Amino acid sequence: MFINKSIGWNYLWQPCLATAFIIAVLTLMNHFDREYVLWAVGAGSLSSSAYIVFSRPCSLTAKPLHIIGGYVVGVLSGVIFRTLIMHFRLIEHGFIGTKHFYLLGTLAACSVGLCVILMSIFKAEHPPAAGMALVMVIDLQDYKVTFLILTSALFLGLLKQFLRNYLVNL
Repeated sequence: MFINKSIGWNYLWQPCLATAFIIAVLTLMNHFDREYVLWAVGAGSLSSSAYIVFSRPCSLTAKPLHIIGGYVVGVLSGVIFRTLIMHFRLIEHGFIGTKHFYLLGTLAACSVGLCVILMSIFKAEHPPAAGMALVMVIDLQDYKVTFLILTSALFLGLLKQFLRNYLVNL
């Protein structure tokens, strides 16, 4: 048999818990807002985070500080560049003009670079959270979904901490 009998149940309940977490996140996102790009990237990032927490809980990036800190850094990096974009009025009426499209893409990429630097400096590396920096620049209509993503990351970090003695690497 390929599955170690001592961790056999973990192959069932850990993925089930990851699934339940993502169902809860998607349900809350659908209930609160429908900013589809932020919604999709946020859900995708949180799904990747759930994978790390529930399949590789012993990895460095699965530590609660890395999860929570990574998302905070990702959002802050994006907000910094989003503020620059709004200050220089590169986005008008919620639309990206073709005149500024490449500049916007460059600034969005720079927000990811800043995110990498800050995560490294603060020792809060969590790769799925870097996507938040990008989407905060490209498509941020309001902060409801962002708050929900940060709250979900906090909950995931707390869940990981609470289950630390029961989770095993699959």
